[in-house]
Amino acid sequence: MMVTDKHYRLARLTRNAPVFAAVVVTTIIVPQIILRAASTGSGRTEIVVSALVGAAGLAVAFLTDIWIYRLAPRRAIHQLASVYLGGGAAIVVASARFVCHTLFVVLGAGLAVSGGGALVDFSAQQRLVLVATILVLALPVLFGRTVNKSLLVAGALAGAIALGVTLLVGMVVEATGGIDAAQAIVARRDALSTGYTTGHLHPLLEACLGATFPACLLILTSERVSERPEERRVNPRSLGWLFAVFTAGPILVTMYFVVALHMPGRRLGVPSLSMALAFLGTTGQRIVAVCYIITGVVAVLGAYMQLPRLLRELAIDHVLPRKLAAADAVSPRLAIVGAAAVLAAGLSSFLTTTQAGAMVFIFAALVIAAIGALAMSARGASILKESMDRQTRNAARASRLVFFLLFLVCMAGVVAIAVADLKWLVAGVVALAVPASILVFFRRGRVRIVARLTPTDITAGRSLPTRVHGVILIGALDRASLRAVAFARALRPTTLTALTVDYDPQATRALQRDWAAASLPVSLTVLGQPQGAAVSPIVDYIRAQRALHPADIVVVYIPRIVSTGLWRRFFLSHSTPQVIKDLRLECGVVIAEVPFQLVEDDADGEELE
Repeated sequence: MMVTDKHYRLARLTRNAPVFAAVVVTTIIVPQIILRAASTGSGRTEIVVSALVGAAGLAVAFLTDIWIYRLAPRRAIHQLASVYLGGGAAIVVASARFVCHTLFVVLGAGLAVSGGGALVDFSAQQRLVLVATILVLALPVLFGRTVNKSLLVAGALAGAIALGVTLLVGMVVEATGGIDAAQAIVARRDALSTGYTTGHLHPLLEACLGATFPACLLILTSERVSERPEERRVNPRSLGWLFAVFTAGPILVTMYFVVALHMPGRRLGVPSLSMALAFLGTTGQRIVAVCYIITGVVAVLGAYMQLPRLLRELAIDHVLPRKLAAADAVSPRLAIVGAAAVLAAGLSSFLTTTQAGAMVFIFAALVIAAIGALAMSARGASILKESMDRQTRNAARASRLVFFLLFLVCMAGVVAIAVADLKWLVAGVVALAVPASILVFFRRGRVRIVARLTPTDITAGRSLPTRVHGVILIGALDRASLRAVAFARALRPTTLTALTVDYDPQATRALQRDWAAASLPVSLTVLGQPQGAAVSPIVDYIRAQRALHPADIVVVYIPRIVSTGLWRRFFLSHSTPQVIKDLRLECGVVIAEVPFQLVEDDADGEELE
């Protein structure tokens, strides 16, 4: 039975590999965020108070998740917001989730760059290296490559094991004889060498906000990115086990050693890297740094992998355009992932420290939590209006009150961010406004188009065309053109004409000779064009046909050569011909592309039937 449980937990961990990677990154960087907020000394007051606030915040987030899981196990927060607060609230939640995943790209890349900084000194180019890391790690997803989740788990475990070994050795040293002054000096010197960041007016407030980062991550990860409703919410027991083992305990131990080693505040380095130098030596620190690089990289890859699935989920729930929900709508989703990579690179340039990125992440997560709490409170009020059962009404009354109080707590957190540094709030609002405004723009545009397409009279516009005129565009008498002629004849239009443009007189004469020799029962019309352009004469000819027969339609047949072979596709045009783009704007014109497929392994070039 024990083996079965282990296999079950391992399978569940592999399934949630991006979440696990995010949890490990959080465990490593939260002490860094808190210590940057502390005063230039050890900042014991800030550390102790922030640890208590972080533990309380994690407990509240966990209990809230349990309650939502029991009341609405199949609903995501943006769905609850859409039902009880309206579509605008759902758009804000969706935008906040998108921003959180994008910001985690920045935070994971920042951890990888910090680990690299412990190996090679590139402090002068650190921002450039960070931007390059963000953009390069987006390439696998943009090219349709997915990283095996087992590799993501292994990479995250590398960072978890490195941190665990560092803390374990430190606890052994502390238990056997205590940390000596030499080790404290080594850790302090290494921390001081990482650079100084300017402080703010409210170090205690900043430290407490930074300590709530794990609780905010729990809010984000309480919803699994999935298209299936029954899998939307994650079992709170799984999250509780994950955060207790890999987040709460290691962070508290790390902060204990921060105080024991008298590590300075307002420094840019990762505290556990300085601890590794004190407890494990130079070689040990380098190994830990390599593990942190791997963990940061897999966290970025995991965040990028989540984005296409998140977009499809939002499209299925009608927050994004419905066409993004199609399984084959890969290119539009990847284009949005590319935009997210550019947004992450831009945020990394504006948010110059890990603390700033974390604060914007906390702001976005608080927005999600606030809207979710308000939606659950509205849900309770809705039940009170409809239900007559006493027990149900008591439960609804309690949920309405408790979730409204949680909404006030979340809004207090937003106000605290504004008090700590107004730039963090502005950055968060701008980061949310960009995707939200795009969503609103497309939704309103789509609503207007649907309104224009809705028929006011279902009997109008149903008269049949009098005749159908066929026009075949011919460039040369090749097999693709012959196939287009055969297809056009098979459809039996009222009139059928082959059309070519005389932009090369010699080629035109050769085409006329070949056409006459082939004895095709279709007339060949040659359009002259002294300027040499090949598009406008065709469009003018089609317009003349439409003007002559306004009650008829014109079907334009265009041969299109396609191939299954890689090297042949290189020599074929993949862009849409200009004539097709122009004819799409003409009324009463139907464009029919006739494909002629070249087969890679056919020596005679026979078409695949």
